[in-house]
Amino acid sequence: MSMGIFHHQAFAQAVILENFSSAQCNASPQSDENIKALLEKDKDVFLLTCPIALGSGNSGDQKTSELCSERMIGYVLQYPLTRMPSTPNIVVNGRYQTVGTYPKIFESAIKLAHFEKNVMPISLHVKDNSVDADLPPLDDFQNYDLWFFAYDKSMTVTYERNDHTHGPDGSDIVSEKTLKIPYTFQNAVKFLKNLGEWSGAGENIVVPLHDFKADGFVILAQEKNYGPVIAAGRYENP
Repeated sequence: MSMGIFHHQAFAQAVILENFSSAQCNASPQSDENIKALLEKDKDVFLLTCPIALGSGNSGDQKTSELCSERMIGYVLQYPLTRMPSTPNIVVNGRYQTVGTYPKIFESAIKLAHFEKNVMPISLHVKDNSVDADLPPLDDFQNYDLWFFAYDKSMTVTYERNDHTHGPDGSDIVSEKTLKIPYTFQNAVKFLKNLGEWSGAGENIVVPLHDFKADGFVILAQEKNYGPVIAAGRYENP
């Protein structure tokens, strides 16, 4: 089964929303709920959530969390006036950076992305324990970065937090009791890798999976140093 980000007629308006979220971040639950509400209204948006661990917290695989953090910081360096490298952090098509706690702002970013330069479709399918991708020929030949993501449609992690109550004066009283709290990420990235440079010429590439299991796979092509997304494709297991 092969598919792009969306149905064929919507390729020209595909929007990729990268959500850098953390189970330990107090603002992430509201941000994630706002994103969920948006996705129910706008089917032309594809979500990739990059779980990030704060401190000693748990947000899935540690190496993936570190790579997600590096990617978020890369975007912050690209857009230094918009956000500090903290969660929740949203990047739309590699062009606009905002936060999910301000739904009107990130909805405006998505509307702008719909009318920006088209995101070209990358056709993906899985065969012989590999992801096979047909990269489209672009009009503008330069060195782009290719990124590979594997994700699960839902991933629940458990993090620990000390229970606390409030004193008569409103101050926090932290107890020795430890709470174990579950947190669920939607379309959670469980592996990501920079596949190297791509010239923009039409070609076929193969990414070995080595029996790695995931619900879906994404390839993004974007301008160097975390620039705008130029092409994108997705394969999701039926």
